[in-house]
Amino acid sequence: SWLGLMSHWGRRNAKDELMAGFVVSGYYTAITMALFTDLGYYKANFEMAEPMSWGSGAGCALLTDKCVTDGATLYPDMFCTDSSDATLRCTSDRQSLGTCAIYQDDNIPPEFQYFATKQGSRRGAMMEYCPFIAPMNGTGCMDGDEAIMPGSVVGPSSRCLTGENLRMGSTVVGDVCVQLRCGEGTLSVRYRGSEEWHPCAPGQTLTPPAPFTAGSIRCPLFSDVCLTMLKHSDASSTDVESHPKHLAMIRNNDGSALAVTSAPPLLLLFIVIGTVIVAP
Repeated sequence: SWLGLMSHWGRRNAKDELMAGFVVSGYYTAITMALFTDLGYYKANFEMAEPMSWGSGAGCALLTDKCVTDGATLYPDMFCTDSSDATLRCTSDRQSLGTCAIYQDDNIPPEFQYFATKQGSRRGAMMEYCPFIAPMNGTGCMDGDEAIMPGSVVGPSSRCLTGENLRMGSTVVGDVCVQLRCGEGTLSVRYRGSEEWHPCAPGQTLTPPAPFTAGSIRCPLFSDVCLTMLKHSDASSTDVESHPKHLAMIRNNDGSALAVTSAPPLLLLFIVIGTVIVAP
């Protein structure tokens, strides 16, 4: 990593991974599990790998080319280019709403200059100055303030979905947080203005009622929102709040337990004579 975090992967390329230098979502993807397997101390159950949308299907150019070239990006779902657009958009992990993080910075190194003027994300974001959708305070889908999230429903099972030309009167809404109910390969959603659950197939658009006055909500891939909710759960169960996170024990060099931390339900780790066993 250009910031010297040699023990972690560059966040620009693996933003939501557990092994990124700046952990927010901390997904246990197959890449993370392969790394720990190669260390020789861990055995991973790859069937429990969590999906991560960041970089999925982007191809090698994501790693070899610039995130933004001459003010334009080939990856609009990952990077943004318009600092003047205040419309709320989904963060890459779909857990929050945010806006494009672009700031003027005269100290940006030439190799990270993506626009005609020196602007990009902050150095502390560890994104190689690539602009991205950064969450705003109070806009978390699970615990945010609905007063500053037009059209959103906040709750433990809420995640962010793409809004297409959504409006509430004169207010441009952008993307919205909706409640999710995940079944066996199926997704239903409940949004502002409706108490009903609506089937939501990938790519389908749903037209919400008042207080919305225009626009639609686009349904995501099942894997983008549901797989992390269904780990260690019965396939017929519904809301994320019924699937609590498990505890993970991390082994110290001398074999003792280093810490007990909150972790996604993917890895329930048991320390047995210096060997970590991954249990479903």
